Amino acid sequence: MLKLLFSHPSGTSGELVAVTTEMLASKGSRVTVSYVYADKAISGDDFLWYKQLPGQAPHFLLSHLGNGKPLKVKPGMSVSIASDRERVHLYMEEVSLEHSAVYYCAVRPTRLQRQGTREHREYTNEISQAQ
Repeated sequence: MLKLLFSHPSGTSGELVAVTTEMLASKGSRVTVSYVYADKAISGDDFLWYKQLPGQAPHFLLSHLGNGKPLKVKPGMSVSIASDRERVHLYMEEVSLEHSAVYYCAVRPTRLQRQGTREHREYTNEISQAQ
């Protein structure tokens, strides 16, 4: 059995909340990580997913727009937005021991200016300092 944890970093606006905070999964199974978004997602919102291993800083995984369109993809993972646009989902195919970690989802709403990968690094540092 694999253990996956889901969270949102302290000190953030709390716009995204994990539906489940902990999950056990069998090797080779498909896992769905879901977050509830306080607003309704719109196509310009950037959703950013991170994975954190024990004792390490969060690592950027992938990103997608509020309409589900991927911006950066990772093999074996996919995303979707619920029809109510208030839930976002990350799907991990054929999980293995290397998937055991804490997962975070963050949103960069349309109203904020895009700053590319620099913002990912800054956000990752922000998460590390909050813990």
